[in-house]
Amino acid sequence: MSEFTNVTVSKEANVYFDGQVTSRTIIFADGTRKTLGVMLPGDYEFGTEVKELMEITSGELDVLLPGAD
Repeated sequence: MSEFTNVTVSKEANVYFDGQVTSRTIIFADGTRKTLGVMLPGDYEFGTEVKELMEITSGELDVLLPGAD
């Protein structure tokens, strides 16, 4: 999906890692939510309480899962 239509975008940004990672919440007409974010180059450690799906649309990402080398 390269374009979102009929959505509401939250102006308040979620800001992490001193501004190196930011995201905004997008709410679709049916009430579903997604976040749209930008990650600048760097090393980051994220923790989540629920399963997440990240779709990378530009650049590349190396992932190291907990317990892996």
